[in-house]
Amino acid sequence: MYPTTVGQLAQHPSILAGENIDRTIPRDDCLDYNKSSFIQSVFHRNCDNICELATPSGPVIRAKAEDLALKVAADLESRMSGEARLRESYTGHWGYDNYRRDRAKECKTYSLEAWAVFIFEWTGRNELWDDYPTSGNDSNGDGPKLASLHAHSAIQYYEEFFLFVAYHVKAFIGEQVAVGSLKPGDCHLILPVLNPNLETDYCGYYSRDYKEDKYFGHVECGMFPFGCSVEKQETLTLDNFVAYVEIEGYLDSYEDVEPMLVRKTKPLFFGQHNRRFAWGLAATCHEVYAHVFGPDDVWASKVIDVLGAEGRQTLISLLVNWSLCSVDRLGFDPSIRYTHDGDPHLEIDVHNVDANTGHVEKRTYYSKRCMVAAESFIGRRARYFAASADSNQLDNPAVLIKDVWVSSSSDSASDMHESLVLNALHAEFGESSELSDSFAPLAHSGPVFIGQGDALVEDMTTSAFAGLMGNGPVRLHRRALRPWVGNPISTATDQNQVVVAIADAMEALNAAYVKCNIIHGNISDQAIFLKETADGIKGVLAEFGYASFADDNVTESPELKVFQFIRSLEKPGAVRTRLDDWESILYLACWLGTFGINCEQRAEHAKGFAEEYTVARATQRSPMRFSHIPILTWSHDMVGSVASNKRMRMLHESTFYSDVLHRMRRSPLRDLAWFIHRALFLHPGIHKNAQISSSQLADTDDLDISVKSLLLLDTVSTQDSLDLCDGFEEEIVENLLLVVARFKKVALAAISDQ
Repeated sequence: MYPTTVGQLAQHPSILAGENIDRTIPRDDCLDYNKSSFIQSVFHRNCDNICELATPSGPVIRAKAEDLALKVAADLESRMSGEARLRESYTGHWGYDNYRRDRAKECKTYSLEAWAVFIFEWTGRNELWDDYPTSGNDSNGDGPKLASLHAHSAIQYYEEFFLFVAYHVKAFIGEQVAVGSLKPGDCHLILPVLNPNLETDYCGYYSRDYKEDKYFGHVECGMFPFGCSVEKQETLTLDNFVAYVEIEGYLDSYEDVEPMLVRKTKPLFFGQHNRRFAWGLAATCHEVYAHVFGPDDVWASKVIDVLGAEGRQTLISLLVNWSLCSVDRLGFDPSIRYTHDGDPHLEIDVHNVDANTGHVEKRTYYSKRCMVAAESFIGRRARYFAASADSNQLDNPAVLIKDVWVSSSSDSASDMHESLVLNALHAEFGESSELSDSFAPLAHSGPVFIGQGDALVEDMTTSAFAGLMGNGPVRLHRRALRPWVGNPISTATDQNQVVVAIADAMEALNAAYVKCNIIHGNISDQAIFLKETADGIKGVLAEFGYASFADDNVTESPELKVFQFIRSLEKPGAVRTRLDDWESILYLACWLGTFGINCEQRAEHAKGFAEEYTVARATQRSPMRFSHIPILTWSHDMVGSVASNKRMRMLHESTFYSDVLHRMRRSPLRDLAWFIHRALFLHPGIHKNAQISSSQLADTDDLDISVKSLLLLDTVSTQDSLDLCDGFEEEIVENLLLVVARFKKVALAAISDQ
C-alpha cells in the first residue's frame, strides 16, 4: 500500500494529489515563511549547535570522532595544497585544460586522489584560476570565476566530498572493529546514491519561477554497512535514507534552495514510519546550511563556507558524526525497526512502566501495514499500525497501534486525556452496544523510551533536541494500543461505503455528546475507519486525540486545515460546539468527492494534472486544473486564508455550488455534501430574511427532511459570525441526523445490489 523506495515516494499518488502539504498552527511571534506558501513552520536561523546534535554518545567514541574529523580535514587540505602547487606549474591559456587532462590520466576512479582533485577544482577556482573562463557568470566577468553554474557540477562536488569522508570513516571503523572497540553494526557509511535525473522535481504550482531547472538538483544520502564499497550506491530504500542535500548551482541564492529542501523532506515522514526528526542540507555552489526538522520547529545552522578550510572541516565533522552516532541521533526511532527476513514488516516496541518498581517492560508487536501515515514533519505526526503480537499472524492484526507526538502544553497529559474520554464513553455504552467498536477503551497508553547508553530515556522534544529547544513547545512521544477497528476509509472501493462510514461516525458522535457531553474536535479521513461485520460494513471512530468534554478549556487545535472548522481557524482555542464536527464532515465529503476516496482515484486525478502541467510548461502557460479547484488551497494556504476561503464558499450557496459542488463528480458524496451544507450553513438562524422557494425545495421531498432548515439561497448572509447557529443547535443537529440517516439507507441499498 505504501512506497518502499525514495523514488516511489516521490511519485506516490497521495502526495501528488496534494495530501501531504504542511499543516500547522503558526506562532506569529517568530514565524518565517521565507517567501514560500509551503513553508509553514517556525524557523530558527543561525543556530550554533546544530552539528553537535549528531555527536556520538559516550566520551570515548566522541573523542575518537573529533580526532577522525581533524585527520580527514588535514588530509584534504594537504592534498589540496599539493594540487594547488601542481596547478601553478601549468601556465598559459591552455594551462587548465592540460592540468585536467593529465590528472584524469593519473588518478584512479574512486580514490582519495581523484576525489581530492575534484574538490580542489571546485573550491580553489575563486583564488587560483585567473585564466579560467567566466562564461555563464552573471557578474559580467567581475565576480568569482566558478566552473559551472549548472546543478550537475555542484552535485558532483558534494558527492565527491561525501565519498572522500566515507573512505576515511571506513578505514577508521575497520581499525576499531579489528581491536574490538566497535561492533560492525554500531557505525555506518554515509554515501550518496546514483541520481539518474539531475534536474529538480520543480513544480511551478508550489513555487515561484526558479530561473531554469538546470540550476537545481539534489543528492540523496543513505547509511550503508561499513563493509560496502565507497562509491555511489545504486539503490536506496526508505529504511536507510538519511537526508536530502538540495543544491542550487547558481551562485549563492540560498533563499531559493531552502524551500526546495523543505518540500523534498516533508514526504519522508509519510514513507519512513520510524522517523522522529529529519536532517537536510541546503547547499549552493559554495555554501551549506544544515537543517533539522522537528515537530514544531526547523533549525538552520550558520553558513558553512566550503571555499574555506574552516567550513570544509565543519562539514567533515558533521559527516563523521552522522557515520558514528546512533540511529536515534540521525532522527530514527530505534523502537520501530524494518525487518526484511521473510515477509517484510515492522517490529514495534510498546513500553510499559511498572507502577511499583518503575521498571520499563517492553513488548514487541509486528506490523506489515501502516494504516495511516504521518503527512509531514510538522505537528502530532499520528501514525496507525495494524499489528499482531505474533510475527506469524501478520495478515490477521489484533490491535491498532497509534504512534503520536502529543503536546504537553494542551493539558497535563494529552494521551491520558484520550484515555479518560474513551473510558467515560465505554462506561456509558458498554461492550454490548452497537457503538462499542468506536468507544472501546485503550488497551495501553504510555511513553516511548529511547536507549541512551545503558539507560532508557523517555522520548520527547526536550531530549531529542537538547540545546536547540529554547522556550518552544514541548511534545511527548506516546504510543497507544486499542482493539482492532478495521481499515481507514481510504481503503473504500466506492463512495457508498464512505457515506455509510460517515453516517455511523456522526451517529456515534451525537450519542457521545448526548450521553457524555463529549465533542470530537478532529474529524478527518484519519479518524474514521471501515469495519466489516457479519451484518455488512460499518463506520468506526479511531481517533480521539483532540476529543474533549464540552466544558473543557481546549487550547490545542487540530492540525489538518483541510477539515478544520472555521471557528477554530479564526479563533484557536475558541469554545467548541457539536456543530463543529458536522462542519468538518462537510469538508471531508467535499475533499474526498473532489480528489477521490482512495489512492487509485487520487492517482487518476494527479495523472490528469501531471499531463496538463507538462503541456503548460511546454507552452509557457500556467496549469489550469488545480488552480481552478478553489478547495485545494485549504491544504497549503495560510491559516487565515483558509478560514476566509471557507467562509466565502460556505456562506453563499451560489459560490458553494460553483466553486465546490461543481468541481465534484456526480456521486453520493456530492449529494451528501449539498444537503449537509444546506442544513448547516443555510439555516434561518443565519439567514433571517430567507425566502423559501417551493420549486427549489422539491428535490428534498424524497428524503423526508424538514424543509425549514434546507433553504436554497442566492444571497450571502449579512451576519459575520457562525455563532448565531448556536441558538438553533438542537434543531440543526436533528435535521443533519435525518440527512445522514437517509443517505446511509440509500447507500446500504446500493451496496447490497452490487
